[in-house]
Amino acid sequence: MPGMVPAVLEELQDGKLRKRSDGQPLWNGSGDDDDMGMSFLDRLKSKGGEWMWETLEYNAEPDWIFDAMIRGSLYCVTDGSYNASLATDICGAAWIFYCSETSNCLQGEFAEQSESADSYRGEQLGMLAIHLVLATMEEHYGEIPTASQIYCDNKGTIQTFSRKHKRVSATVANNDILRVLRRIQGKSKLHHRIQHVKAHQDDHFDLHMLDLEEQLNYNCDLRAKRAVKNACSRKGERTSTIYSLPMESAAVYIEGEKQTTDIAKALRYHIGKANARRFYADEKIMDNETFDSVTWEDLRNLLQRRPKMYQLWYGKQCSGFCGVGAMVSRWDKNESSKCPNCGVHETADHLNRCSNKIRRALLSDSLRDLIEWMEDHDTDPELTCWLPLYLQKQGHKLFVDLIHPARVKMNQRMRQVGHSLDKIGWRHVTEGKLSMALRSMQADYLRQSHTDVTIDNWMRGLIDQLLTLSHTQWLCRNLTKHHRTKGAKALATKEDIRKEIELQLDMGADSLPAE
Repeated sequence: MPGMVPAVLEELQDGKLRKRSDGQPLWNGSGDDDDMGMSFLDRLKSKGGEWMWETLEYNAEPDWIFDAMIRGSLYCVTDGSYNASLATDICGAAWIFYCSETSNCLQGEFAEQSESADSYRGEQLGMLAIHLVLATMEEHYGEIPTASQIYCDNKGTIQTFSRKHKRVSATVANNDILRVLRRIQGKSKLHHRIQHVKAHQDDHFDLHMLDLEEQLNYNCDLRAKRAVKNACSRKGERTSTIYSLPMESAAVYIEGEKQTTDIAKALRYHIGKANARRFYADEKIMDNETFDSVTWEDLRNLLQRRPKMYQLWYGKQCSGFCGVGAMVSRWDKNESSKCPNCGVHETADHLNRCSNKIRRALLSDSLRDLIEWMEDHDTDPELTCWLPLYLQKQGHKLFVDLIHPARVKMNQRMRQVGHSLDKIGWRHVTEGKLSMALRSMQADYLRQSHTDVTIDNWMRGLIDQLLTLSHTQWLCRNLTKHHRTKGAKALATKEDIRKEIELQLDMGADSLPAE
């Protein structure tokens, strides 16, 4: 009947019944009876975020959780996981509800693919799952007279979830999680106690010697790692999973990627990328297919770690509007348009192609540094063999036409990678614009090598080596032309130039003249 509500009853020893609490109205007379007869698990899943509840396991219907909360025998434990060596964009979590008196349990595990993935987000997702289950329990049974004890091994997560969130800043990390937490806190009348449990105690003691919460933390740790590993094994498969959170009222996706912090930076990047794509095609620098084959995100990951002046130099070099002879002579007719080292007409394209003896010697030094770096960072031997040789040719030979001095033959996959780099262009490669094919080849090699080197770190390191090669040439060119007390004649040897370049690298680009 309209207006009636369910109640939770307790049978006393004398056979009488006592009402514990009222539940949610079964029907409010408005015709909205979607919640009538809904089970606890159905109510939990109805909040959205189905991907978080796909692996639920339980040995009894979860109604026992309410009784365990009343008795104080409920243990809620969670742990997160993140393994950058497997995938830098996947994190996971596992959680468990356990009754110390009846051994009943409800548990789950999941993994999320996101550019925001890290160990901290994994921990926060697990803690959010715990709070969602408790909030659903409170909603399902009505007011619950006691809060629960939650255990977690991450102190940062404990501090975050112990704090009342009245407002969530747009710039804070994982703001999607915090907004859901704020909604839960606004509806819940309970303030659950969150306690720290030491992680990995099984490394020091036998499992049976650990406290119950430590054993459950060990259980969650294993399952969270399993969730991440399983997600990594399925990463290549096409999936329609949308990683929206339960009780999340809205989410912003840019290029299919959910935004979990300030969206302004991502918007600027993707708008700029779209404009660049159109400009490259209009100016016949790269067609759209070639542009889309470049690992722009890897280049971005490196440059955003560099000083503003370095980024300015890079932008000028790539655009061609840098202080080379061809540009300077346009506004200062007294300046020569020739390269200060070899005497040919100097454009930005000439930077790494200079035939001057000292400049070529510096290029050889940079290539030796590159080879040493590649050997130290678990690089595919084919790449170590062919990429430096391609750079050494200074753009005078296509990658696929290279002939190794030792008569080594290029394998088929390396040839495909070489073809992708030829389409991008030699100069663009020296500016760190590498192909998806190269990244994929190296990623496969790293997976087979069982190394701690991740493909993101490797790509960032390789691009750093390429830009250092170009920047070294730029420093040499500027030093021989602009040196305050010495000129090109005084700095006549490679050793002198090298010393001055190393000094300038230590001092930073700001100490050099603007052009």
